[in-house]
Amino acid sequence: MDHELANHDALSVGMWLQSFVLALTSQGLSSCVEVSVAGYKEVLKQELAIPEDVDVLCGVAVGWEDKSAGVNGVRSGRRDWRECVVEATE
Repeated sequence: MDHELANHDALSVGMWLQSFVLALTSQGLSSCVEVSVAGYKEVLKQELAIPEDVDVLCGVAVGWEDKSAGVNGVRSGRRDWRECVVEATE
């Protein structure tokens, strides 16, 4: 993400990222968004020649899922969306 945008445009990046992951899935590819790599942004910038005016928010691993690997069978649950939404009041 361009450094000038700071955190103000992180929502747009997140929406793009979701669309990217969905597009990969539609093509039969698997992906894993890796936010943890942001903790190593200086190493990433050096190794990948990322300019200083660009911030690292996350990485994305792309490939074909190995369905025989036990870790790929783990599915996390989610709370019902009604538990996470608050009705606006006047």
